[in-house]
Amino acid sequence: MFTTKNVTLRPLQESDIEQMYSWELDMEISRMSGVGRKRTYAQFQNSYESYFSKSTDSLVLFAIEFDNKLVGRAELGLIDRFHQRGAFGIVIGEKEMWGKKIGSAALTLLLDYAFHIENLQRIYAEVYDFNTRSQRLLEAAGFTYEGKLRQHEFHNGKMQDMLVYGILKEEFSGESVIVK
Repeated sequence: MFTTKNVTLRPLQESDIEQMYSWELDMEISRMSGVGRKRTYAQFQNSYESYFSKSTDSLVLFAIEFDNKLVGRAELGLIDRFHQRGAFGIVIGEKEMWGKKIGSAALTLLLDYAFHIENLQRIYAEVYDFNTRSQRLLEAAGFTYEGKLRQHEFHNGKMQDMLVYGILKEEFSGESVIVK
């Protein structure tokens, strides 16, 4: 568990799945986060149960808590230890928490974990070109815009461009708050 201010990253638990499913059903959240086809609760639950039952070193899932309340999730995925890189995603599912810098604090904790615990050298993200909120979050955290993947994903009934942002370990200005 990693904490800064009122924001905590903790390992995702099976008991979080039901609340996370409610976020997936929200059209606005789905539009921004890239949820594809609608899944039943059983399908959604099954996708996470495979994570809980397998030991994988290429994916780490976190719950985001604000004042001890589950408000979102974060993932560090596509971890490649040879190339020392990984991708991340963050969803703040409780919309009344948007604009409160919770995503920013969670991202700082996630980068701290990625660079200082996992010892990765590069973290990147792909965001939809229409998701300006995520673009601002990444730029404020020190990420560099690296390019556009044209018509990269089919989402909301059409092909969407994705923007790629990255940050290197030496560019991360946050001091480690994580105790090994």
